[in-house]
Amino acid sequence: MANKSNIELDNVLASSLKYARTRKQYSQDEIAKRVGISRPKYQRIESCMMNSVDDDLLRKLADVLEIDYTSLVNDRMMYKTTFNITKEMRLDLLHLKDSKGFNTISETIQYCIEYTLNENSKSNVSIEIMNDVREAILNTYIQELEKLHHSHEIDALILKYLDDKYGTNSNELRTDIEHYLTSIKHSNKY
Repeated sequence: MANKSNIELDNVLASSLKYARTRKQYSQDEIAKRVGISRPKYQRIESCMMNSVDDDLLRKLADVLEIDYTSLVNDRMMYKTTFNITKEMRLDLLHLKDSKGFNTISETIQYCIEYTLNENSKSNVSIEIMNDVREAILNTYIQELEKLHHSHEIDALILKYLDDKYGTNSNELRTDIEHYLTSIKHSNKY
C-alpha cells in the first residue's frame, strides 16, 4: 500500500490555489469535479479549514490549475521564510523602538541608518561616500519592502497579516521612507 504524504495547508497555499482558480475563471465546483472531490472539500481547502492536503490531490490541483507543483510548494516555503525573517526583524525593531523611546518604527529605522552612518563617519569617510552609503541603505530597504509589498498578491496578504497581528501600518512606513528619500534627494540638489 502506498504511503500517503500530506502537505501542511496554510493561508499562503490556500490563497495561491484560490488565486490560480480565479485567474483561470473556474468555479470551485468545476475544480472539485476535475480532481474528483466534493465542492465542500475544495471549499475547505481554499478557506484553509483543513490542516493538510494529500500530496496527490495537491499535484492534481496544480495540474488542473496549470501551476507548477514544485513552485507552489517552494514559493510557500519562501514566503514562510520571508515572513519569519520579517517577523524577527520587526520584533528587533520594536524592541529597539521601546528601549530608545521612539514613537514609530520609521523613527527607529532612521535612527539605525543615522547610527550606521555616524559610525562610518568616525573612520574619516568622505561626505560623498557617506551619502552614497545612506542612499544604498535606504534603497536596499525600500527594495526589500517592495519585494514584500509589490511582487506578488500573496505579499500583500503577508503585510496585511503583519498589520493586523502587530498593529503596524505598512503604507505609513512606506510613505515615511519615501518622504525621507525625497528630502535627501532634495538636499543633495542644493
